Amino acid sequence: MTNSSWRVGSWTTPTTTITQPPVPSEVSPESRSKISTNIEGQFPQFIRDSFPTFIDFVKQYYKSQELKGYCFDIIQNWADYYNIDNYGDLVTTSTLISTLSVSSTSVDVESTRDFPAEGLLLIDDEIIYYQSKESTIFETCSRGFNAVRAVGIEGEYKFESTTAAEHTIGTEVVNLNNIFPLYMLGKFKEQFLNTYPKNFATGLTESTVIKRIKDFYSAKGTSRSFEFVLRTLFGVESQVSYPRERIFKPSDAFYTSREIIRAIPVSGNPIELVGQVLYQEADPNDSNVGYARIYVKGVVEVFTSSGSVFEIDVDTDNSIGTFTTPYKTVLAQDLGANVTDTIVTVDSTLGWPETNGKFRVEDEIISYTDKTVTQFLRMYSCKRQFGKCST
Repeated sequence: MTNSSWRVGSWTTPTTTITQPPVPSEVSPESRSKISTNIEGQFPQFIRDSFPTFIDFVKQYYKSQELKGYCFDIIQNWADYYNIDNYGDLVTTSTLISTLSVSSTSVDVESTRDFPAEGLLLIDDEIIYYQSKESTIFETCSRGFNAVRAVGIEGEYKFESTTAAEHTIGTEVVNLNNIFPLYMLGKFKEQFLNTYPKNFATGLTESTVIKRIKDFYSAKGTSRSFEFVLRTLFGVESQVSYPRERIFKPSDAFYTSREIIRAIPVSGNPIELVGQVLYQEADPNDSNVGYARIYVKGVVEVFTSSGSVFEIDVDTDNSIGTFTTPYKTVLAQDLGANVTDTIVTVDSTLGWPETNGKFRVEDEIISYTDKTVTQFLRMYSCKRQFGKCST
């Protein structure tokens, strides 16, 4: 058998040249598929052949609803209408730069910026429908059109029939395509700027104020909020100062807050605690009660409607640990004088150690070895009587 081998000398990768421009990733409202261009194919052939005028009527109806600010346009572009960024510079009017006769099919204006490629105009009392536009002219116009002519006021939405008329140079040309955007902007203002002044500084748009109004409300009453108001109303930067910052202080002394312990004496004279140290022993059965120590600076007796209470002023700068307020509950059943009783029923034992704890009932200290939700079990009493403790 003879071995053979082969080698490729060179390899040319085939290439493809695209002659058509790529389809843009974002589709503009004007380039989206429209019902008016496809509705004819939804009718049977005999309807199209026998009733061409009806077919044209249906096409024109759907075409009218696809204009900016009308039903189908709103449904397809609702996200854009709900985005406040799109209301920054709405153009509501332009101005005629040449006389418009009754038979003219084009309208010369100062600028067609922000007017859609196809839409409606209002000049005096005449509504005009245009099919195309250039930078300063609306072309292929239908005069004396019938449409909604109110701008931005919900209560005045009216469908009107108009007739062609002559218009002079300098007449205002209203952009009827912004009826719904202006209505939406009014709703934004009603919700967020209801109590805010309406006249803003030159060059500042309502949408910009609406976007920043949250900062104003969150800082209301502070210097930042005053600066925001002056910036939006007058277009100036400001610095807010308060009179208290320039008032002479009668004293520059340092003040400290007192921390006190309110207590009712069981025995002894609390006044004698001044200069002494209060201790709290760690409870081996309760992790919440640890060792603590604090110095007593002063004791004041306070008289209340229910009796006197002593306020013990303590030195928190020279303390160790944290004092824990004793748990409290109330007796659910009478506790007799028999010191051999082994059960104490209370409202709740929540918070006490599960085993080997203590509690006080008036002047009697009671220890227990176990507990339930409402009872201390296997307890014994150490009653303080005449300075002695008896079991």
